[in-house]
Amino acid sequence: MPIFELSVDGKGLRMRQARNIPPAGQDPWGPPKFHAGKDRYPEFLPGQTGVANFFGKYRWLGMNLSMGDVAATLSTYLGRPVVDTTGLTARYDIDIKWALDTSALLDVIPGRRGDSESAPRVHVNDSPNGPTPVDAVQERLGLKLNSKKGRGDVVIIDHIEKTPIAN
Repeated sequence: MPIFELSVDGKGLRMRQARNIPPAGQDPWGPPKFHAGKDRYPEFLPGQTGVANFFGKYRWLGMNLSMGDVAATLSTYLGRPVVDTTGLTARYDIDIKWALDTSALLDVIPGRRGDSESAPRVHVNDSPNGPTPVDAVQERLGLKLNSKKGRGDVVIIDHIEKTPIAN
């Protein structure tokens, strides 16, 4: 199956070792609170960490992360397993931004293509105004994501039945 192998870029690591302990007040399972900054990327409220998306512009602010945490989070946003081969054991603080092309949404958002005068106009990132996630990881963190074939966990359901339940 396709995977990404995470390694240190040949130009060297650009992450800084952790200086901060994540704030205790934030719900670790809840979404971070943010607003759109001047560059239209999410700006987190003080004490907030996590990954936020504002119309295709993402920001990931993390504190005291292990490389396992980095690989797991990247797996979620890249849509395939990320295997850590860096050998790094320290913990890191990170702050990266990336953009995804959301132009495919234009056809499904009312009013975006001018189909109705009364429909609200929605701002959508027509083309990515920032690095891809893979480029952002390399440029800002000094880590390289190499696309490879590798092993991964796969769940196969070969049969399912609906069992009647009494009222």
